[in-house]
Amino acid sequence: VLRRVVSVVTFLVTRGLALRGSNEVFGSEHNGNYLGCLELLSEYDPFLAQHIEKYGNRGRGNPSYLSSTICEEFVLLMAEEVRQVIINEIASAKYYSFSVDSTPDISHTDQLTFTVRYVHDAGMPTERFLKFEEIHSHTGLNLFNTLIDILKDFRLDLKDCRGQSYDNASNMSGKYSGVQARVLEENNKASYIPCMAHSLNLSGVSAAESCVNAVSFFGFVEKLYAFFSASTHRWNLLRTVLSAVNAVERSLLPKRLCETRWSSRSDALKSLSQHYKVYHDVLQQIADDPLQKCDTRSEALAMANIMDTLETVFMTVFWSALLQRIHESSQLLQSTTIEIGSAIAVLKSLLGFLEAQRSLFDDYKARAVAISKTPCFKEVRVRRAKRVFGDSSEPDVVMSSEEKFRIETFYAILDRIVTDLNNRIRAYSETDTRFLFLRHHELQNFDAVKDSLSRLTSFYSDDLDAEIFDEWLQWTEFEKALYPKDASRRPAHEMLSTLRKHHVESAFPNIFIALRIYLTLPVSNCTGERSFSHLKRIKNALRSTMGQERLSSLAILNIESELVREIDYSKLIANFAELKLRRKPV
Repeated sequence: VLRRVVSVVTFLVTRGLALRGSNEVFGSEHNGNYLGCLELLSEYDPFLAQHIEKYGNRGRGNPSYLSSTICEEFVLLMAEEVRQVIINEIASAKYYSFSVDSTPDISHTDQLTFTVRYVHDAGMPTERFLKFEEIHSHTGLNLFNTLIDILKDFRLDLKDCRGQSYDNASNMSGKYSGVQARVLEENNKASYIPCMAHSLNLSGVSAAESCVNAVSFFGFVEKLYAFFSASTHRWNLLRTVLSAVNAVERSLLPKRLCETRWSSRSDALKSLSQHYKVYHDVLQQIADDPLQKCDTRSEALAMANIMDTLETVFMTVFWSALLQRIHESSQLLQSTTIEIGSAIAVLKSLLGFLEAQRSLFDDYKARAVAISKTPCFKEVRVRRAKRVFGDSSEPDVVMSSEEKFRIETFYAILDRIVTDLNNRIRAYSETDTRFLFLRHHELQNFDAVKDSLSRLTSFYSDDLDAEIFDEWLQWTEFEKALYPKDASRRPAHEMLSTLRKHHVESAFPNIFIALRIYLTLPVSNCTGERSFSHLKRIKNALRSTMGQERLSSLAILNIESELVREIDYSKLIANFAELKLRRKPV
């Protein structure tokens, strides 16, 4: 019976489904998913059918091992089993890093998510969710104390922590009283690495607010979505026209802008840029329709006129190209297995791409002119200041509308995002310098490698010693012997796998430790952000009163569902059965 109960619970919790209904009566339509699944199994399982018929609806005090009490006990026990597996893996890895973030749930309770990153025995970096913790204050001190309590609960030693990653909020990243500063006071080896995906988003937000034209343009894109989505008739009209030109409906319909999900702007601009003329023609069609309300026709005509301007077309083409690259880079940075060196390289390559855009104004203009009905930028009447005695007799410098747009909009956007992104990349330079030896094919001589290893040994003095340089020289030769063609460009996780595969960890102990520390360093806190999506599904409006322990247990079973399915619960079931056994020895 218990094996069947565990199977049903596993099926439901890994999918984030509700367990209980409004009653616990077999045969009722409102008995919930848990009893409903048992009823379904009983149709093909004579043993379970007989057990339900004999014990199913006998009421309280009569053990059936099918009640909600047993179900909830198994949820807690299974969650504890999963946590123990993760903690054992961290203990085996020794080094770990962590990330925390918070969000309010449906019951207006602040939930702090705690995730860890460590190197699995297979050699790949792994990120795991451990729990949600209720918090009542967002001060750096309170969050730090909560963090220490969580580490103690899981028996994780802060001295083994080698990295911490948060968003850029001052209570987390503050250099004096933020959580990262307080953690560094306890363990100066726990390098603070700001979330790279979040930093990239902030650079994009900064660029979108760099000038009036940029703000106005995104305001227009949002207004375009609001206009079509406010009416099912207008939405269906646009969808019909897009379908007629063989467009993929879901990817090319208008999208809402979102401050927290910067990729939404990329989706919105992709839709608009690929079918700009379709949007314009539909707006014009609505404006010319006498059956529409006057204010609707007026609004459609106003937006169609805005789309006629070369400035709007240029901004659509320009921002679409920028946001596509930003979006692809952000997707890479959100991977759970990406290494910090590769992540920094992604940001630097994006920076190079953005810097190269300054010389492409004429290309963007040519693409915009091909779409727009207006081949020139809108001329604005120049206001001339009244001259007074003593003013220079030199004529005023008057820029053309194109030159003004190039300087005050195009260059302003690029300069802002390049400057902001460059400043944020500097935050990772110190960590990148320590592990520069891993990219030894980029270095010109052994002195540069030796300097990098010296910095690394000095920082991790408790973990590494000076013999690492000799080990590294031998290791490079070892790799050349194994992989003569691509030894110089192998990523860190492949190096670590080679060490384990050939059982040579004892010959290269410092290299073995350095690679594990390197792969442990976090890149982003996106795993914590993803846990909020699970939180929204698990604790919804119909389940808003569940307790904190149950919420945390259901969350880890849902988020780490792959791990849940791999665990053998036979021992857990046997221990539970022995504990609940009512037969007493005579």
